[in-house]
Amino acid sequence: GMDISDYASDGKFALCWIERPSKMEESVFIGKSMVLFHSVPLMPPGVNTRKRHVGNDFVHIVFSDESQMNNFSDDFGMQMISGEFCFVTILVVPICDNTMASITLILKEDLEKGVKGNLAHLTGNMVMPFSASPLYVRHLAIRADLACQSALQDRLGQRFSNWQERMQKIRSLERYAENS
Repeated sequence: GMDISDYASDGKFALCWIERPSKMEESVFIGKSMVLFHSVPLMPPGVNTRKRHVGNDFVHIVFSDESQMNNFSDDFGMQMISGEFCFVTILVVPICDNTMASITLILKEDLEKGVKGNLAHLTGNMVMPFSASPLYVRHLAIRADLACQSALQDRLGQRFSNWQERMQKIRSLERYAENS
């Protein structure tokens, strides 16, 4: 998790998206989905724990203002952010005077066959209006992350039902409640 001590080695801010509740649920805020983005520019410069967070993510989203990034090779993209995981890189490049976005999903070269099979349907390039790209990229990242988690759990033989996984998450949060 993020270092929230006075030292704040991970930074003081994070980017988070929480799905808005439906009209019927507005009186009580219930987030259906939440995505926490490890944003390297928000992390403090120098020696810190950036790689601990970013290097252990299945999906990396790279936004570049440089149009020549459209021509980058798979190897360069995967070496941009190294780590144990980084199975998927989503590259977002604004084009046509920032009115359109080129979105490319690339898989790590040395992925196991089963993991590649789970992710193959997501790969490719898409050009769309720039205003529509945040929603598309977020949904693409969520789907890719779920496919990666599923493939990893299959590989490790750790198939859990939804309620078992939730119980594990709740128990892991107990340590924070004890420290409060």
